[in-house]
Amino acid sequence: MATKKTSPKKTTASSKKPVSAKKTAPKNPRVIKTVKAVEPKKVVSQLLTPKQNGLSDKVKNPKLLIGLGVVILVVALVYLFRSQFVVAIVNGQPISRNAFNTQLEQQSGKDVLNSLITKSLLDQYATAKHVSVSQSEIDSDTKKIEQQLSAQGQTLDQALAARGMTRSQFVDQLRLQKLVQKILGNSIKVSDKEVQDYIDQHKDQLGDTSNMDQIKAQVRAQLEQDKLSSQAQQLVAKLQKDAHITYFVNL
Repeated sequence: MATKKTSPKKTTASSKKPVSAKKTAPKNPRVIKTVKAVEPKKVVSQLLTPKQNGLSDKVKNPKLLIGLGVVILVVALVYLFRSQFVVAIVNGQPISRNAFNTQLEQQSGKDVLNSLITKSLLDQYATAKHVSVSQSEIDSDTKKIEQQLSAQGQTLDQALAARGMTRSQFVDQLRLQKLVQKILGNSIKVSDKEVQDYIDQHKDQLGDTSNMDQIKAQVRAQLEQDKLSSQAQQLVAKLQKDAHITYFVNL
């Protein structure tokens, strides 16, 4: 029995499905949701966050901030108090205060140190003897000295400047002198015979002797000052001998 051949169907233009011009949407809805959730501002913010380059922990570290503050403070203090470290700058080269102080110690350090030690010993001795000098006593003696200098046509400040002294140094020296006078005052005695003997030995140096009473008063005061100075040196020598002094510098 012969089979019947079937002829292939012809495709007509009307049978083709029309192609849509619209783009097909993605099948995965999550992709759309994820893309919409990302905001440009947030992305930029994350990129600029210090944590991305490892600075977040350092910026938030209080120890680092404190250390930076200390460094700034030290630099500022060094600038403000630079005279404490440098005494001069010569053509850009600094001269340190340490070098300056070392040179001072070598030149006059021994005299300065001995003076400070003497002052300390006398202050301690006066305290033990309950001897002191009041401000009114210092003011009274200062006024007398100013009057004497004024009679000679000079002021106290001019006299101090000529000796390279300040008022503070003058007051300190005057206080120490008054202290010694109070400590040794009772032991300072000048007899009339000592006064007359001095006048007889120095007639050529006294000049006008018409006012003998004034001359005797001046001679007595001078002899008392000489004895006071001599006994003060003896007292200081004894105090130094009995004291325990430890030196930390080689002079």
